[in-house]
Amino acid sequence: MSLPDDIQTKLTSDETMIQYGAVLEGVLYLTSKRILFRDVDDRHNIKSITYQDILSIDSTTSKRKIGWIIIGIAILLVTFLSVFYFNVVLSDIAYIIISLVSIIMIIVGFYKVPSYTLTIAGNRDIKLSARNINDFMYHIRRYRDRALQSS
Repeated sequence: MSLPDDIQTKLTSDETMIQYGAVLEGVLYLTSKRILFRDVDDRHNIKSITYQDILSIDSTTSKRKIGWIIIGIAILLVTFLSVFYFNVVLSDIAYIIISLVSIIMIIVGFYKVPSYTLTIAGNRDIKLSARNINDFMYHIRRYRDRALQSS
C-alpha cells in the first residue's frame, strides 16, 4: 500500500517513512524526523509534530470500562431476581439473549485496549489506540530519545 499523495509531498528528501496506520483519532505516519498526524475530524489538515515537541507519553491502558461491568452484572442480577423471587416468566430465548448480552458487556468491561496519550507542545493531546500500538510507541520513544539527546 502506497502513501497518499498529500503525505508523500510533505516528506523531505532525507526523511524516511517508518510506519503508518490508523489509530483512535486518525491516521499516524511515523518518519525518521517527525510524526505526521491526520485527524479524523479534519482530514485535510495534517499536523507535523517533531519528536522534540512530545512533552510526555502517558499510558492509559489501566482504565477499565467499569460501567460496562456494573451494567452487565446488574442485568444478570435483575433477571435472576425477577425469575426466582418475583416469578416473572420469560421464554427460553429471552433468557439466552439477556444472559449473552450481560456476559458480553462484562467481557467488554474487562477487555483492556492498550492506549497512550501524547502531550504535544502547542497542540492538543493525541490519543493513540490501535492493534499495533506497541510498535508505534517503540518507534516514537526511540526517535524521541534520539531527538532529545541531540538537542
